[in-house]
Amino acid sequence: MKPNACLVVALLLAASPAYLGAEDSLRIAKDLYGPAAYEEALAMLNRLRDEAVAAEAGLAVDQYRAFCMFAPGRTAEAESVAESIIRRQPLTKLDPTDASPRIQTMFASVRQQLLPSLIRERFRAATARFEIKDFAAAEPSLVDAQQMIAQADELCV
Repeated sequence: MKPNACLVVALLLAASPAYLGAEDSLRIAKDLYGPAAYEEALAMLNRLRDEAVAAEAGLAVDQYRAFCMFAPGRTAEAESVAESIIRRQPLTKLDPTDASPRIQTMFASVRQQLLPSLIRERFRAATARFEIKDFAAAEPSLVDAQQMIAQADELCV
């Protein structure tokens, strides 16, 4: 990194996410990820994660955390973050403009491993609701399971 770039990165990292909005901090972390400043981006993303960021922003933060871990070869850590993302939102898709083909493949592999158990969980939840005749509450779990089965079929093709 050039000396001026180091100063800018240091200033950005010193700026607490509390003073910056979560979206601004995430944008800065993405800007750091682009030129391969993975550790700096990861430091900012970890601080953002530790703050109470909105669920949608939290998902993006975790995605970029996985990207920053995967790029320098911290594959096991990246897969662990991917697993937590997929467990929270099994149907989430990565933006192909953000995620390289290797990262997309890693997420697909983790998703393929997790989907069978996640589908069973949703089906069990729906069955429990059906048994007590709470049909309205069973429907979302069944819809999720159906969508995850379709996604699993796509991954197996």
